[in-house]
Amino acid sequence: MLDNVLSFEPMVRFACKTTNQKDYDDFLYAYDYRIFYVIDGKVRAVFADGIVELNIGDILLIPPKIGYKLIFFGKLADYYILNFDIDKGKKGIVATPPVTLKQFNKDKVISYVPSGFSTPKLYKNHLALGEILHNINVEYNLNCIGGEEISSALLKVILVKILQNKYIETDKSLPEVLAKNYIDQNYINDIDNHFVAKKLGYHPYYLGGLFKNKYGVTLHDYIINCRLNRAKELLLQTTKSINEIAYEVGFASPSYFSEIFKTKCGEKPTDYRKKVR
Repeated sequence: MLDNVLSFEPMVRFACKTTNQKDYDDFLYAYDYRIFYVIDGKVRAVFADGIVELNIGDILLIPPKIGYKLIFFGKLADYYILNFDIDKGKKGIVATPPVTLKQFNKDKVISYVPSGFSTPKLYKNHLALGEILHNINVEYNLNCIGGEEISSALLKVILVKILQNKYIETDKSLPEVLAKNYIDQNYINDIDNHFVAKKLGYHPYYLGGLFKNKYGVTLHDYIINCRLNRAKELLLQTTKSINEIAYEVGFASPSYFSEIFKTKCGEKPTDYRKKVR
C-alpha cells in the first residue's frame, strides 16, 4: 500500500481548522478524500458498519462515497479537516463539500478509489504530524502563488508517514457500546431510545436488539436506570428537593420521577432518603 502512496500526486482541495461541539444530525458523503486530525478533545466517527474514536494526535482517513457522522457528546473539540484528491491531473476542480445521502450524486465523485483505500482507516498517535497539518492549512488558505502546490506536497508527506505505520479498521461490532457511552454522558438531557438510535444512525429496533443482547436491559430501561442511580446519589449526598433532583437527572416532571422511582426501587424518593439517613 505504501508503494501506491509513493505514486500518488495528491491535491489539497480544502483545508481548515475548526472547533465543534455539535453532533452531526445526518450521515455525510464526500466526493473526495477527507482527513480529520484531532488537535484537542475527543471525537467519535460513526459509519454504517462501525465506529472509531479519535483522541489528540489521531488521524482519520475517509475515502469518497463513505457515509460518516461525527459525535462530540456536547464537548468542544479542535481538529483539522483536509479534503483532497490523489490525482493531481484534476487540478482546478472546485472543492465540493460533503452532502447527505439524499443529495449525493455518485457521478460527481472526484477521486478514484484504488485498492486498499476504499475503507475508513484510523492512524493513532501522530502528534509529530500536527505541525505539518498546521502548515498545510496556512499555505492553502494564504491564497498566494504556489500555496496549493506547497500544501499538496506537504500532504504527500502526511500520507507517506501514516502509511509507514499500521492503521485500525473501523470496529464493526460496537454500535451498542457507542449507544451506552452516549447515554452515560447525556442521560440528563431529553433523550429516549428513538433519539439515541437516530443520533447514531441506526434503526431503533436494530440498535435496541444489540443493546439488550449485550447488556441484558433495554435502551429505555438503561436511560431510566442511569437517571435513578444519579438521583439516589443526590438524595443521599445533598439536601436538594425532590423537584430539583427530578429535573436535574432528566425527568420531565417530579410526579413522573416519583412514580418511576417507586416502581423501580420499591419506595418513594422521600422514604428512600429518610430510611438511609
